Amino acid sequence: MKRLSFRTHPGGAAVVSGPSRIAAEAGPPHAPGFAVFGGRDRLAAPHYLARRGKPAFPEDLAGHDGLLTGPAARTWNLKDSQGREVEVAPIARLIADESAVLLRAATDGLGIVCLPEAMSVASIAGGTLERVLPDWTAGSVTTTILTTHRRSQLPAVRAVIDVLAAGGLAEASRDGP
Repeated sequence: MKRLSFRTHPGGAAVVSGPSRIAAEAGPPHAPGFAVFGGRDRLAAPHYLARRGKPAFPEDLAGHDGLLTGPAARTWNLKDSQGREVEVAPIARLIADESAVLLRAATDGLGIVCLPEAMSVASIAGGTLERVLPDWTAGSVTTTILTTHRRSQLPAVRAVIDVLAAGGLAEASRDGP
């Protein structure tokens, strides 16, 4: 089986100047700002699970195709409600640093993906993806909202930030002045 690697921003991205009023970055927070936190789901298409079988235990993921977020992210650290932690390494089928690419690959049945809950709601409701090992968590994702200081912030920008914070994501916190 071939493996594909897809990178959208090889050197990363930074807001330096220009007309932008707001920017969002997923991953660890790099600067004080507005952070929204959400959990991560393991997801797969029903036809992938019918073909390969649905994992019953985290260790079963080692025999499944994984849709991974980067070459260094070859393992998933899972934790159950009892505090048991398991590190598993699925078979790297696709590596991409763009969540939309990973979501589409999972929908197309290429393997199991670990994505933020907020990205999976519509796909689960529509039946194109289903949760794998739903009783296990795979950590969380921090989305950092970068914007101008509150004194010079447009009301529309503040409204967008408030909607993002309230939009079904697990919890929100504000850092900075």
